[in-house]
Amino acid sequence: MRYLWIYLQLALRDLLRLRDASRRHVVIVAGISLPVLLLVGLKNGHVASLRDDLLKSPVGRQIILWSAQSGEFLEDTSIATLYEEFPQIELVVPDTQRVAQVKAREESQWIDVTLYPTVPDDPLLQQSGCSIRSNDGLELIVSRSLADLAGISVGEEVEVQFSRRAGSAVESVRIALKLTSIIEADFSDTNDLIGYVPVWLLESVELFVRGYPVPRLDWPGREINVRDTYTAYYLY
Repeated sequence: MRYLWIYLQLALRDLLRLRDASRRHVVIVAGISLPVLLLVGLKNGHVASLRDDLLKSPVGRQIILWSAQSGEFLEDTSIATLYEEFPQIELVVPDTQRVAQVKAREESQWIDVTLYPTVPDDPLLQQSGCSIRSNDGLELIVSRSLADLAGISVGEEVEVQFSRRAGSAVESVRIALKLTSIIEADFSDTNDLIGYVPVWLLESVELFVRGYPVPRLDWPGREINVRDTYTAYYLY
């Protein structure tokens, strides 16, 4: 301990005697260490948070697969094929839409709405705490603005009307859907008049619009010269 104290005294005297050089060494070490510490902090703090948000974000996990100008349009078989070809895919959601009209009561006015397909545990809707319960149900999810305009609330039945043009005539079919969720204000499209329905229903509407019969819903077929349009798919 006596020798340790002697060496410590000598070190302190050298530090005082060479204080200018000591200050330069401190500045040099700080100049090297500070950026490294900042980078480590960013990596473990802000960058790690951004990485975590990206992995949780639907857009971060989303791949858009286009069907180009050939192949099947929105059908169960094409979706099933995607699941078979890409086993690592969790969900397939077609990127399509259809304009319809909705009303909650007989005396109400029809309101135009843009409907999109969805599936249970859809990451996009889960951001707002919404999700349909099954792939083959008669469910409807709408934006808050549409719910307020139509005067509807969760649990009510909503009548939805789809139309197709056959020559100069317009034919319509209707279906009753149960409103199961309302997209609240934290959703990006909440100010739009939009809704979400199960994939099978929008597939049925696509078939109806193109003149195909839909036996499940007793929608009749019609000879219509409509060009098939192809869709994209969101893969999660």
